[in-house]
Amino acid sequence: MKSLKLKFAIAISLLVVTILLVNAAATVITRRRQLKTEIAANANTFAGLTAPQIGQSFERYFSSGYFKFRGLITGLLKINQHLESIQVIDMDGLVLFDSKYLDAPAGNGQRPEAEPQVAQRAKWMEPSQRTIRLADGSEGLDIVVPYFDEWARHRLSVRYLAGYKALGQLVYATLGQVLLLTVFFVALGIALAFLTARAITEPITRLTLTIRQVGQGNIGQQVNINSNDELGELANDFNLMSQLLKENMEDLSDSYEKLYQANLSLMELDKLKSQFIANVSHELKSPLTAIVGYTEYLLDGKMGPINQPQQKGLEVIRRNLKKLTHQIVELVDIISIEAGHLTLNETVFEIKPLLEEAAFNYRAEAYKKNVKILASSPAGIRVRADRDRIIQVIDNLVENALKFSQSGSITLSAEPASQKVLISVSDTGAGIPAEFLPRIFDRFYQVDGSSTRKYGGVGLGLSIVKAIVEAHGSQVEVSSRLGGGTTFGFELPVSE
Repeated sequence: MKSLKLKFAIAISLLVVTILLVNAAATVITRRRQLKTEIAANANTFAGLTAPQIGQSFERYFSSGYFKFRGLITGLLKINQHLESIQVIDMDGLVLFDSKYLDAPAGNGQRPEAEPQVAQRAKWMEPSQRTIRLADGSEGLDIVVPYFDEWARHRLSVRYLAGYKALGQLVYATLGQVLLLTVFFVALGIALAFLTARAITEPITRLTLTIRQVGQGNIGQQVNINSNDELGELANDFNLMSQLLKENMEDLSDSYEKLYQANLSLMELDKLKSQFIANVSHELKSPLTAIVGYTEYLLDGKMGPINQPQQKGLEVIRRNLKKLTHQIVELVDIISIEAGHLTLNETVFEIKPLLEEAAFNYRAEAYKKNVKILASSPAGIRVRADRDRIIQVIDNLVENALKFSQSGSITLSAEPASQKVLISVSDTGAGIPAEFLPRIFDRFYQVDGSSTRKYGGVGLGLSIVKAIVEAHGSQVEVSSRLGGGTTFGFELPVSE
């Protein structure tokens, strides 16, 4: 249903139908209540008029001439179609007569006791009524009228049970009339709705066709709608917009080629940047390897004895060479990741020795900062992953934790969870502000602009962690509280 005219017409039609149906329902409900009230009033009036006649006839004919009394009751039941039964009850609460046993001799000869509530009402000096449920479960009216003989003695009462069965026929008759009028007005409302929808949507259709032509490239098209209402204003605004769009497109067409060429230049520069970093990293690795080797030789005394000041100086050189080598490795890794050359060599290995190895490698550095580093994992948990890459992930996370911890502890843990194992690195350091969490995995990003000078690093460690973990089909989860530490975690599949 794509036609706005049809939608509009249907909406108006449904509104008209709804209003008319609600009105019809309200009319029927109101009429039903009125009819119910009329039936109750009729039954009360009938009871008040016939109770003296029934009581008098009962005293005269019930014992000696039952057939005369039965004829009277039969006639009364025919006169009022709402009556279900008529009973005669004495002061002791005994049912002296019940029209349900009208065909039995002398009222079936039974005198059962009436219900306690009915027996009590039979003693009252005034008529009473209440709503009850009849034997068939339908709603009915229970009316008790006292009878006084010619000496004004209250010797018995007449009980009338009236039902609302005839109410259904009366309601159906009313419903038929209401529905007939409703159908007529619904048809009239639908016809008017379609005519109104057509008058409103025809200008919109013309505007839509013009917009479609503009969308197909025929910029500058104008629409002609002679109307002084909102649609006319919309058409004028569209015409102005179309003209401005044509002028802007002409200006954009001139600058598009320039922008395209500039974009090509930027792509070429980005490619050259990656190649430059890769080449520089490769060229630096060879001399760095030689420098690291000779530094180790000097420290081991293989090139002659050295004094204590010289040893301290060489230790500083080795420590800074280690940092520089690590940064070069990170640059090489990030270039490989960008180029899509990150490969995995998956094997099955136990996770506990890996965590203990990582903890041991950083224990000396942690000791210098008064930080405890612990490894916690059940024995025997084996995973399938690239062991070298996973220990690279753990190392980066531990280095990051040490960088921002001045005391406290760092915990490396592995916890089995179903068919996976959750590996996490937690610290009690400074924590990360919540507003910076979404960006900590971005390349070259530092939470604090001065953190590069304060803590070192170039902001590649966590982005490499994210890339390696995602290459294993997992995700890095992080939770942190400012001043309360940070936890990084990821899952690996358990191998039998």
